[in-house]
Amino acid sequence: MLDEDGFLDMIATRKGFIDEKTREKMAKDEAKIREAAKELEKQEKQAKAETGISPTAQLWTVKYAPKSLKEICGNKGQVDKLQQWLHDWPNSAKAGFRKPGKSGMNTFRAVMITGSPGIGKTTSSHLCAKLEGYTPIELNASDARSKKLVENATNINNTSLDGWLGGGHKTLVAGVEVTDRTVLIMDEVDGMSAGDRGGVGALNALIKKTKIPIICIANDRQAQKLKPLLHTTFNLSFRKPDANSIRSRIMSICFREGLKVPANVVDQLVQGAQSDIRQVINMLSTWKLSSETMDFDQGKALY
Repeated sequence: MLDEDGFLDMIATRKGFIDEKTREKMAKDEAKIREAAKELEKQEKQAKAETGISPTAQLWTVKYAPKSLKEICGNKGQVDKLQQWLHDWPNSAKAGFRKPGKSGMNTFRAVMITGSPGIGKTTSSHLCAKLEGYTPIELNASDARSKKLVENATNINNTSLDGWLGGGHKTLVAGVEVTDRTVLIMDEVDGMSAGDRGGVGALNALIKKTKIPIICIANDRQAQKLKPLLHTTFNLSFRKPDANSIRSRIMSICFREGLKVPANVVDQLVQGAQSDIRQVINMLSTWKLSSETMDFDQGKALY
């Protein structure tokens, strides 16, 4: 376990004399990290009580996945828009998707969230859906079963799936009952084929008639194969979070796990991973298996 001096060393980003202003900032950073670590501990205990699964048996990416919107690094404005769109969706449907609303999103039955891997697109979708009282169903768009589902959903002879999209008959998708309080999350849409049979064309036809919100997730909205979706989905572009917000989150996790990694090393890892938070957490969890410290040269050697 880190002592007070060791912890101050961990969050320091330079050696030598530390002036009063810098020391005050370090103390504030320390307090924030300690508070965040306490919150993580509280979440672990709550999760164990609810599931009976010990957090130590979980992957760090699962264990430390954001449980609330405030824990998501960056893109607050876009996340707020997504939540508001889901909140307004029932009224938008009643209005026939003719009233754009303040953000201009309410004429769309689906949104397309785009951005680099590991920056919170899918996590934000799940959290916003749950906060608005929806049950999210996530499908990987490039998966064979998902392709079949999309293809069948546009087949007029498939009454059960047409009933789901039409808000009529209830059916099961991925083992979950589909109702008008369901959100379909289609991940890795840019991994779909360009054709109409279970591909982007079929997904576009599905979006045009769906009676439940659909959230599509991709890395690059400008990909040629996604062109059919440009006019049927509202674009929410997620940016890479700034270094400060990622550093705070990563260092809270390190402190919680007893892993001593200086702030400048965390910054280096984040830069090397191109702000892919998931990748950084995976690297640190692997490193912790054999060491409790990481210096600058060791972090640099990982890239």
